[in-house]
Amino acid sequence: MKDFDVQYKRLNAAQREAVDTIEGPVVVVAGPGTGKTQILTLRIANILKNAGAGIGPENILALTFTNAGAAAMRTRLATFIGATDAYRAHIFTFHGFCERQITDHPDYFPHIAFARAAGDVERMDLLARIVREGDFTRLKTFSSDTHAIAEVAKAIDEIKRIGSAPEDFMRRVDEQQRAVEADPHSYYKRNSKHGRKGELKKNALKDVEKNRELAQVYVAYQELLRAEKLYDFADMIVEVVRAVEHNEEFAAMLREQYQYILVDEHQDTNDGQNRLLELLLQSPYQDDAPNIFTVGDDKQAIYRFQGASVENFHHFKKRFTHTKVVHLDTNYRATQNLLDTAQAVVTRGGADTQHQGLVAHSTQAGRVRVMRYRTYADEVRGVVGDIAEKIAAGTPADDIAVFCRSNFEVHEVVQACEKMHVPYIVGGTHNVLDNPYIGALVRLLRAVDTPMDDACFAAALLTPFSGVALRDALVFLEQARTTADTRMLCILADEEHGSVQAFAKNLLTLKEDIATMSLEEGVECIVRRSRCVEILAARPDHATHFTDFTRLMEVIAAFARQKTAATLTDFIGYLEICEVYGIAITASDPPVDGGVHLMTAHAAKGLEFEHVYVMHAINGVWGGRTQRAFFRLPIDMEVQSDDDERRLFYVALTRAKRTLTITLTQWDKNGAPALPTMFLEHFPTQAVDVVPKIGAEVTFAPRLRPVMSLLDPTFLHDRFLAMPLSVTAMNNYFCSPLLYFFRTIVRLPTTPSKSLLFGNVLHGTLEEVTRRVADSGVLPPVDDVVELFHDRLRRTRVPRLYREEFMRRGEMVVRGYYHEHADALSLVGSAEQRITNVPFVLDGGQGITLTGAIDKITPTDDGRIVVTDYKTGKSWTDKNKEDREKLIRQMRFYKLLLDNDPRTTHPQVAYVEINFIEPRQKNSVYETKRITVTDEDVRALKEEINTMARNIMSGAFLDIPLTVSRGSSKEIIYYARLLEIMKHGVA
Repeated sequence: MKDFDVQYKRLNAAQREAVDTIEGPVVVVAGPGTGKTQILTLRIANILKNAGAGIGPENILALTFTNAGAAAMRTRLATFIGATDAYRAHIFTFHGFCERQITDHPDYFPHIAFARAAGDVERMDLLARIVREGDFTRLKTFSSDTHAIAEVAKAIDEIKRIGSAPEDFMRRVDEQQRAVEADPHSYYKRNSKHGRKGELKKNALKDVEKNRELAQVYVAYQELLRAEKLYDFADMIVEVVRAVEHNEEFAAMLREQYQYILVDEHQDTNDGQNRLLELLLQSPYQDDAPNIFTVGDDKQAIYRFQGASVENFHHFKKRFTHTKVVHLDTNYRATQNLLDTAQAVVTRGGADTQHQGLVAHSTQAGRVRVMRYRTYADEVRGVVGDIAEKIAAGTPADDIAVFCRSNFEVHEVVQACEKMHVPYIVGGTHNVLDNPYIGALVRLLRAVDTPMDDACFAAALLTPFSGVALRDALVFLEQARTTADTRMLCILADEEHGSVQAFAKNLLTLKEDIATMSLEEGVECIVRRSRCVEILAARPDHATHFTDFTRLMEVIAAFARQKTAATLTDFIGYLEICEVYGIAITASDPPVDGGVHLMTAHAAKGLEFEHVYVMHAINGVWGGRTQRAFFRLPIDMEVQSDDDERRLFYVALTRAKRTLTITLTQWDKNGAPALPTMFLEHFPTQAVDVVPKIGAEVTFAPRLRPVMSLLDPTFLHDRFLAMPLSVTAMNNYFCSPLLYFFRTIVRLPTTPSKSLLFGNVLHGTLEEVTRRVADSGVLPPVDDVVELFHDRLRRTRVPRLYREEFMRRGEMVVRGYYHEHADALSLVGSAEQRITNVPFVLDGGQGITLTGAIDKITPTDDGRIVVTDYKTGKSWTDKNKEDREKLIRQMRFYKLLLDNDPRTTHPQVAYVEINFIEPRQKNSVYETKRITVTDEDVRALKEEINTMARNIMSGAFLDIPLTVSRGSSKEIIYYARLLEIMKHGVA
């Protein structure tokens, strides 16, 4: 804990008090820039240092709100206590923690333990089916059955956030109705054409009736989820809360394990999350001093619209009488005048005295500006122009951030940056369906699915993937429009000459060919024949398009796994649901080598920048926003108010370290007079009218998107460090750097080969056999094992073309292997184990993580273990030298994983054996290859990892002449051609 001592000495008195108080309840009020992440991680290290015997990292639970926040906390903790212990500490998001409990303890979650999470499209489809088939009068109309589906989904999410089950919500609706009927304002006070005095008003129970129908949908939805073996994201917290409430054994186990609980951003917890904390802290001995440590700031409570309540932050101060409250009021980020400006906003000029001010550690003076432009277009040009001047004067673009109220405004600033050649980074994700090339590919898929649909055919003809020049396509479509021939476009095109005819023939051929393929194979066939990947590779912004293309193919693969007989028609239907309900297929934004940070104010929380711009600070954008709710839920749901908006504005202001610029306009986007936001009422700086230096002509300038190439060494360096390393990736690299680059870095999808699919089914079968032996101590009869194979085959996505062959061959292989290895199968061991987040420090000091899956671990009589790996296909004797080296590397990798697994300590590995499931064709002998992995072998593997890391992170591995021999696989030849296209931009 060398670094711990250094950092601990730098703490101020209040921070040190928070870190040193490791016992009992502690609430830390931590304003922006006061070092809350630092004290959280230091406190974990201090607990491990001083809590005494029996307390290890696995006894600490730290909860935060984003995966990025959890990763940052673990990374920082590793500098204090070392990577191994840091990875053993339980640091999760709330949902991640609940998912872990469900995975590790399935017996306590009969409803969802062996189900899978429903995607947004599935959720909407299920809800639409319920509403469409149900007898509802408030949730649908004569002309539309599904207009309210998105609102229904949103309402059910809100109900689940507070942990309300269907029966509880039904009770709340009954109470809501009684309240309405008891309210004098619900009755007419005089006679009118609408009703007589004393009668219940016509629409008095409208909201109740909506909620009653919503409750019916909620009940049916939960039943349908269970029938389909699904659960949705919000169910995880609800189910864990229910399990802890109703199963004392499970609750006691969690309370015993987690001796210390820490919560970051506690003001953002909703009722369901806070209920979970409450349950974890309960004690049968009425302990009034649990070891709970919460950090938060009610001035930054900005997620009330998601069910968060600032009352939850104050809850534990009231709940436990001996709670210590620590105020962190020294800000290490901003200057005093910037802090005073933000304080004036959040306290309404001092009228609200509950919020304590912050004291700047810095003695420098910051700069605050309020700039008023005439129109919104002027404002966007003015801000981007001002930023361009800063960058030209030497300010790093990374030090600048622009905060907007909505994503739409961010998009408009993006366009201005591209036209004015200002580098930028957009925080967050984007919808891949908005990519014009992905849209073109989807239109091509539609045309292959329905080539005789004229609209689909014409739309695909006009894409860059048709192979038809735009002029030729337009001439054909015009001739077809004016001809008297009423036959379909695809038929007319087939009688043409040249590229239009070739396109039509290709569509029909593809339609016929993919009929016998799986969905993944079919889409890959369409992509390959349309030269889609080559066209994307030739683009200078290929990183964007490969990111989006890969994400779309991942969605297709997941869809195919979920629906074992999925067709292209089914997937087109999936995309149509996305379109109808505005569901995005999200992907991370492509890499950029530095740029101005553009984001919404919500996304800015937890960040800091030297120079901050807060845009469009007018009424109706920041505050004064109208709220319309389809449902008025009886769940005490907090609606977003101007107070929430004021806190959001405060969060935006407090991201600035040196300069803060607020911009607004005299006229809004519709040309109406605009008023400054009410939050500027007590602003100490007056607005100055300015005119942008950049004229309106820039509106028509070409857009230049600043995207880093996938070949850029900086990108390769960061990508390698960020990705877990598997032995498969290593074997790909040492076989050919091209395989590693396109499979792991670019992540071009590949359909599993026939042999790999067959091997996966057999692996799954043996995994289930191992589980049954472990549970009962008895090897099932061979017929039962064959039935397990058939069951696994039914549940695996195997193309219809292979299914019968797999069944015949698999039954033969299973029976033969069973009779040959019954003794080994009878040994009790653990089935497949995924070992993840194993820390590995490179020679340069950078840290990466290793990951892998081990088929079976069996204990030996002398306290050691044997690692077994199952292989299908050729046996050891028949494999060539390169394939044997891959297997040896894999066995060494397994030992490295087991020796350094942060989650548990494994016994010493006696040896590793490779069990070949199929006999040699030459003599029908079943081979087992035993390999003893020595410390020298592990050192050799570590050197290989370091060699690989150096070459990849420097980008040198792509500069090495990548000769493609005559014996190279088609895949390597294809990748070599793609790499040349990416380098030279010519498809």
